[in-house]
Amino acid sequence: GTTVGPFFWLLTFCLIYEAFDPSLLGMHFTSTCGRVISDRYGDAFVDDTKFGVTAIQQCGSHEVTSEAIADQELQELQDTRALAQQYEKLLTATGGALNLKKSHWVFLTWRWKHGRAYLATKSEAPAELQLTSGLSTMEEEVPRIEPYDSYRTLGVHIAVNGRMTKTMKLCSYLQL
Repeated sequence: GTTVGPFFWLLTFCLIYEAFDPSLLGMHFTSTCGRVISDRYGDAFVDDTKFGVTAIQQCGSHEVTSEAIADQELQELQDTRALAQQYEKLLTATGGALNLKKSHWVFLTWRWKHGRAYLATKSEAPAELQLTSGLSTMEEEVPRIEPYDSYRTLGVHIAVNGRMTKTMKLCSYLQL
């Protein structure tokens, strides 16, 4: 790489980000007191980019039913696909490319057992993400990883649930 590479990637990413369809949903987080709100599509550092979508909580609906969960999961999948496909198309328009085989996605959805929430596995919440790539009209499946599996990003192995077990294991081999 060159020293100006990250600058040009930042410029390109900012243009892509600003070109997103404003009707697309991203991530929405509200603090428990309701005073701190964070709305964004995702985060990027150099060429490591993560996007996300949060389900819309129906007003007044606090009862957790399997039907409500299924509706929210379907909505999340549709919104994730729309966001990911638009990013891929905008990246292609800038002359870039998204290698779907090197990409991955994680489906964070909750299940309850004995009053405690936990992240559902792929077998508990089966789903696929299919996208087109470049000028092709053929959809390809984007690999999905479990929320408990770690992946390498910029030299660190981290899982979506925040655990860094693999990084700690790898670091234990280093002699300081």
